[in-house]
Amino acid sequence: MKETIEYASKQEGLPKSRLPELTQEEIELIKGSADFLGVNHYTTFYCSPIKDEDEIGLFYIPDMDVNCIVNTKAEGSASPWLKVVPSGFRKSLNWIKEQYNNPEVIILENGISDAKNVLNDCLRVNYYNLYLAEMLKAIHEDGCNVSGYAAWSFMDNFEWRSGYTQKFGLYSVNFDDPTRPRTPKMSAFVFKNIIRERKINWIYTPEGFKQCERSISNCKEYAFPDNFKFGVATAAYQVEGAWNTGGKGENIWDYMTHTNPSSILDKSNGDIACDSYNKIKEDVQLLRIWASIFTDFQLAGPESYPAEKQITSTQMEFAITTN
Repeated sequence: MKETIEYASKQEGLPKSRLPELTQEEIELIKGSADFLGVNHYTTFYCSPIKDEDEIGLFYIPDMDVNCIVNTKAEGSASPWLKVVPSGFRKSLNWIKEQYNNPEVIILENGISDAKNVLNDCLRVNYYNLYLAEMLKAIHEDGCNVSGYAAWSFMDNFEWRSGYTQKFGLYSVNFDDPTRPRTPKMSAFVFKNIIRERKINWIYTPEGFKQCERSISNCKEYAFPDNFKFGVATAAYQVEGAWNTGGKGENIWDYMTHTNPSSILDKSNGDIACDSYNKIKEDVQLLRIWASIFTDFQLAGPESYPAEKQITSTQMEFAITTN
């Protein structure tokens, strides 16, 4: 990987590699310092090594030095790259177990997209059930040390270059309404029921929703370990809005979406997004009804706050509330 990225960096005209090398002192300093390994997993690809160096181009995917294709036989989603391949989840967890001496793993993102505001979101319900079933196999049958799971995402949000065309949320957000109301989808109730029962209930249908045609795994009915942690995830620019509020500086996504809106599929931006900056107390209240979960809120990074500006008390209150 070091050689591949160094070569690509030279092709891009950069004076040095985009992948800085750690010194031996830094390696020793961080060795064994991780509390757990956080994993984002959505789908599985078929991959093969790149054979021709000329195929290496810009962007991070060629940095992996492999060509990857999706499983065209698998069920799809609103994201062309995201196919439903639950078995790949279990294989990935086993690979981590074997390669890294079975570290504690917390799944920080796992989810699927649809294109419309579908409240009876059977695709997402089946996805979570099937992927969680494979994770339970990895825990109970393979001995993988998985201690937590966060669903992506808490609510529909700005999905980077796809804008608002792909919906990943357990809660639907009406982006045409200035107040950005949140409405729970069927998957929100199903996920809450999994947390409450500590197992997958394949036939559970919440009141007011139509029963789904179920995809049922052929696994034993495993329960989640007593100390297993459940959560939901969301992230910074994708939900916060308030792009120029309270002294916040312009970040790289503000700049790109404002100067080159055509770089986003629907020419949108995150200026308001879900307006979570102003609705954070409401969002936290929504989480409280779920009881025992952790929340993977990812706050806007240092690029949002230039050195010459101070973080205001309002920004600090937002950070404390989300954590």
